[in-house]
Amino acid sequence: MKNLTDQADEVYLQKKIQKIRRKERNDKIGIIIGVLLIIVGWPLYNFKIHHHVLGGVSIEHPYLWAGFLLLVLGLFAIVFNIVDLAYFRLQKKKYMEQLRQLQR
Repeated sequence: MKNLTDQADEVYLQKKIQKIRRKERNDKIGIIIGVLLIIVGWPLYNFKIHHHVLGGVSIEHPYLWAGFLLLVLGLFAIVFNIVDLAYFRLQKKKYMEQLRQLQR
């Protein structure tokens, strides 16, 4: 029969694992948002307006900085969330092993 401290530790570990699962889901959403930022940023970065003037063509990049910013933010979001996801998976593995030890 388990004593109260073992039961409390088990409940504590289960709550930590649930919290980590929520964070993992948020990291997956963050990766998707990063991909969307890149998908929106790439066309903005490459958008050009051609003005035909005397003597040639003048090219204007009105959304160059907005596109560049979205590309950088998207890459940062993807890298940060992948690293965060890897960290939380290691934490979850550690807590799952501790929970298995307690349940024996």
